[in-house]
Amino acid sequence: MSIDYTLLQVFLFWLLGPGAGIAAWGLLKFAQNRSPKIDGLSKEYKTYLAVILSIAIACIAYYSTISLGYLPTPINGQMWFEGYFAVGGASFGLSQIIHAATEKRGVYSRKLPCCGDQCD
Repeated sequence: MSIDYTLLQVFLFWLLGPGAGIAAWGLLKFAQNRSPKIDGLSKEYKTYLAVILSIAIACIAYYSTISLGYLPTPINGQMWFEGYFAVGGASFGLSQIIHAATEKRGVYSRKLPCCGDQCD
């Protein structure tokens, strides 16, 4: 049986960019529906939790891409730090941009358009 590793590679590189922020907000929404403790947190703490999750997801994806040989291994501690800093900073920034854009447009609270006589 032959396994195509290209899909895994593309997925991990997606997690290094906007995917970490999207995955963090998705995991938070999923956990919020299943845990009263998370649902009871204020909006500010949920934002902090999403930022921490997005950075953690991106850093795990970065380590995974290096471990699997998709990226070259950094040769010293400074290069490791710079890689984690770049990946974590990008995921943090992108998660906040994605969150701000969805909040501003009201994506999570958008009502469907009404059709004909079905409007209130």
